[in-house]
Amino acid sequence: MKKIVIMIGGTGRSGSTMLDLMLGNANNAFSCGELYGLFRPQKRSELSLRCNCNNPECSIWHVIKYYGEANVYKALFEKIPDLKFIIDSSKSLAWVRDQIKYNKNSFIELKHILIWKEPLNFAHSRWKRGALKGWRKSWANYHRGYFTIVPFFRSIKLEDLTSSPSYKLKSLCKYLQMEYFPGKECYWKKKHHIIFGSKTAIDLLYKNGEKRIYQYTRNGEFQGIESRLKEIIDNDEEIQKILQVLKITDINQPLLSREELQHIIMPLQINPLWIDFEKIRQCLKTFAVKCRII
Repeated sequence: MKKIVIMIGGTGRSGSTMLDLMLGNANNAFSCGELYGLFRPQKRSELSLRCNCNNPECSIWHVIKYYGEANVYKALFEKIPDLKFIIDSSKSLAWVRDQIKYNKNSFIELKHILIWKEPLNFAHSRWKRGALKGWRKSWANYHRGYFTIVPFFRSIKLEDLTSSPSYKLKSLCKYLQMEYFPGKECYWKKKHHIIFGSKTAIDLLYKNGEKRIYQYTRNGEFQGIESRLKEIIDNDEEIQKILQVLKITDINQPLLSREELQHIIMPLQINPLWIDFEKIRQCLKTFAVKCRII
């Protein structure tokens, strides 16, 4: 049986954990969440290996960590033989690049899915958390970095997924050679062993009462700066070029060849050293977290 790892990329708060859980909602699939936190913790909460299956006796992540980051996918497939799919929504570009390298000549096939949020909604997410400054650079740099290290991918817009989950998941599953069934988007009906990721998406696993997929809406107070930001986005050549790539690679658009995709994204690619600097920052932060400095 062919073994497939689905790597989900995306900026912060792009819906990657939710998509991870939706795709993991199958008997032969396993949702990891942001797996890189197991080996490269960026905050103190990631020092805990508590599994979100809600069973205090579960030790799966203690066992898997022993094999190291270069063998993490192989270890999961070996420990759970019936698995065909592993879903990893680690958004770290350094992690994605390293996993491509680790698994280059292995029995595992990597498939890359990029979930993205409309620039205005991304700016709103940052604004809600008091971090609007730098939103444009963050959104653009992430996608340009992704285009640089991932040779072939399909994209899916968060707003499309939440408004028409069954339609988008059908297309996604077809591409991934994964079985689709009605209700696959209701990921809370399965017990998951996800370790790190969006608290909002994970909390839905245990929420009592009515459960539904979150529909993104912008805060009314945001309207004061919304028109100005929209004008910036509409007139930003770099953002518009990135959006063009994201729309062309959408899961419901005709499949491009690798050569066609590379031709389109090449002008947007950045110096790979940028990813090296990200890894250095990541390693320094991991050291600081483990030493309880931050």
